[in-house]
Amino acid sequence: MLSTDAVSGPPIRMAASAFEMLARHARDAFPRECCGALLGPVPACADERRRVDVVLQAVNEANDAARYGLGAEAVRALDAEARARGLCVVGYYHSHPDGQPRPSVLDRDLAWPWLVYVIQPVDDAGAAEPAAWMLEQGRRNFVRCPLTVDDPED
Repeated sequence: MLSTDAVSGPPIRMAASAFEMLARHARDAFPRECCGALLGPVPACADERRRVDVVLQAVNEANDAARYGLGAEAVRALDAEARARGLCVVGYYHSHPDGQPRPSVLDRDLAWPWLVYVIQPVDDAGAAEPAAWMLEQGRRNFVRCPLTVDDPED
């Protein structure tokens, strides 16, 4: 079992502006996968709720349109931008064109247990409901995290 639909991970709260930017990036990149970083305050512990205040788009370095890739330089640049904003990289996102928002084996192989991974499904009709995931400490399975979006008036 790679993942479960049961929601058991720490809650993720995303700013509406970040949520909209992520969906727009997925629509603009379609039919290729898009990817980027999720920025927020440093969580105090592994089980604490994560907050995503900003989405930073990245260039998908994968040669295969059905995959995404971020090289070491891109990851360092995203981290530097987060620090310059007084935030940290709390996770990453990518899209699944014509797919479901469930992590693949490749997603698991690329993931780190303490980070959040948001998967944005997208197709010809547009972006659908994304899902948030965290990799268990044993790196075998993902757990689904509840994802809420802040109302712009919040």
